[in-house]
Amino acid sequence: MNEKFNKIPGIVVLIVFFIFGCDQKQTNIRLSKIDNISENGRDLKVILDKDDSILVSFKTISSSKEEVQQDIISYDYKDTIAININKASFLLIGSKYTLYDTLLVFPGDTLKLKVNHRKILSTSHSNFKWPELRNPDIQKIKNKEDSMSKYFYEYDHARKMRFHNETSSIEIMPVNYKYESLSIYKKSFIDLINLKIEKYLFQEKAYKQLVENNKLSYDEYKLFDEMLKYILFKELTMLHTFSNSDYVLDRLKSDLFMNDSLLISPFAHAYLLTYINKVILLDKASTSKSKLYINYKEAFDILPVFFEGEILRYAYRVCLENMMEVGEDFSAVENYFNKYKQLYNDTIFNRRFESNYLMNFAGLKKIKTDLSLIDEKGMTFTLTDLLAQNQGKVLYIDFWASWCAPCRQVMPDSKKLKLAYKGKDVSIVYLSIDKNRDHWLKASSIEKLSFDNYLILNHQNADFIKNLKVNAIPRYLLYDKQGKLVHQDAPGPKGREIRKLLDKYLAQ
Repeated sequence: MNEKFNKIPGIVVLIVFFIFGCDQKQTNIRLSKIDNISENGRDLKVILDKDDSILVSFKTISSSKEEVQQDIISYDYKDTIAININKASFLLIGSKYTLYDTLLVFPGDTLKLKVNHRKILSTSHSNFKWPELRNPDIQKIKNKEDSMSKYFYEYDHARKMRFHNETSSIEIMPVNYKYESLSIYKKSFIDLINLKIEKYLFQEKAYKQLVENNKLSYDEYKLFDEMLKYILFKELTMLHTFSNSDYVLDRLKSDLFMNDSLLISPFAHAYLLTYINKVILLDKASTSKSKLYINYKEAFDILPVFFEGEILRYAYRVCLENMMEVGEDFSAVENYFNKYKQLYNDTIFNRRFESNYLMNFAGLKKIKTDLSLIDEKGMTFTLTDLLAQNQGKVLYIDFWASWCAPCRQVMPDSKKLKLAYKGKDVSIVYLSIDKNRDHWLKASSIEKLSFDNYLILNHQNADFIKNLKVNAIPRYLLYDKQGKLVHQDAPGPKGREIRKLLDKYLAQ
């Protein structure tokens, strides 16, 4: 058994978190408990011992996007999880209370973790060390890069911010840009860009040398190389945003990143999305729809000018997924999806897109006169149906979404409220405005919303949503026993105010 674990530098952890937080690729989402470990000896076995029911999340990254990204949640005190990996991979481990750790893991490894509110501790024996590149040229470049970068930007350690959801926590370091330096040190800025690229190329060469000397496996080399290249891409993207420099933009468009190997990169989606936003759409965005809106229809139409072959097909997918995410009109997305299907016989992507975004429910998505709803089993209902089913009961409706932190923060209070009125004529129903069915199902599983939980299919078109201005969530509605809406903006589940109202309408 090959037990090799090593923490990766913090900047890598941050970058990886955002990649997989935003990635639209299909993920293999599983909830523990998984007791039957594969007997082929290839699985990564993770044994957890937790102080309480802290949710712990695991994400995997391999050197190839062909290997399915694992996205796993553990919620039991004692848990054993099998994670299928076929080659050296990064494993991201996070909880609400601890920053992401990233470990290098191998097929057949056993990882033992002790988890509490302060830290996630590996109790497995670890003998792997991150390969040191003892190359004087690399060190000289790093020193020069550090010295020159201070002329243009500095990380503000005093203002670092911490954010968390139910399964992970991250720190973000604000960057102070020095705009006046761009006009004063024009040549130095170009030199800085070249140094960053030169550093990556030296590092890539050094890792290849380790492979040739049998000090590193090829899979490890590819994993490290993909990570280093993506870090460079993100750094250049940051500096392009800062400078709006054509020189930086040309580097982003170069064969260093935009080549055939892009298709097998685990960061392919992130590369192309950044390229579409910055190179094709030139960072054009508007808030005309009361939120950030990026016109991915425009990008879709002109993609053949920039790409061809398989990269073009992948770019079309990225545009389609992001049309849905920015809230594009469903009929427009349907039209562009049909264009894609005419161009490609892409059964796997088509099925996933139709499933995640419920494209087969086009008729229900376009209904204006009622709320169209679907449950976890795929059964469809309307708000009118719910009101009829709950005649004679006080109905409390909770509008939420998987991405809404305030919504999910009060879910424990909602469950307490539900328990307090168990056996009484009160129904609490959850209506999600998620666009992606997969995200809703995952969040519903974590929150254990097994009953009275629905996804709204026509959130964008329903007159009900527009008339009540349900634009911001969390939002709560209260209906009396006769099905009459008595509170358009009812109190949340936390506190005494909602209980007083429920008691009032129960008594009527």
